[in-house]
Amino acid sequence: MFKRSRPAEPATETPPPEVMGIDDVRRVTIVGAGTMGQQIGFQCAGHGYDVVLYGALNREAITLAEQGVASVEDIDRAWMHVTKAPVGPLGALDAVGIDTAWTITDYWARELDDEQLRANARFLKAYIDRGDLGVKAGRGFYSYPQPAYAQPGFIRTSAPRSPRS
Repeated sequence: MFKRSRPAEPATETPPPEVMGIDDVRRVTIVGAGTMGQQIGFQCAGHGYDVVLYGALNREAITLAEQGVASVEDIDRAWMHVTKAPVGPLGALDAVGIDTAWTITDYWARELDDEQLRANARFLKAYIDRGDLGVKAGRGFYSYPQPAYAQPGFIRTSAPRSPRS
């Protein structure tokens, strides 16, 4: 069992932490911290949030960076601009830990035999090999304690020009 919270959410909006017992990656029992004895089960809203967030958002954000479609900063900048979130998906992965993101990505790459997930795992592994694990190491996609995404002016309000302009 381990306690976890969602570090990417603003503190004023963060729900209570949850305690999760993991049989394996596919079968998860979630117990709300306020109701320790009540098993909520796989359909828990918090777990659904995590599945959607990691399964879709982070996969696609990592894919965009891995394929060189956009820079880490531009991916986060776009997300932050549209959602008004204080951090983008890759900055949030710095808080989680790039090594943790790699573990999850590598597992699913092997489990699903997915070439893009394998490429994403290699992309994350390069950061790990350099020691760039995220916030805990002082460097990941960004440098800490003052990451670029937290600096004034990081989000540009004007739309980028079309390559054809």
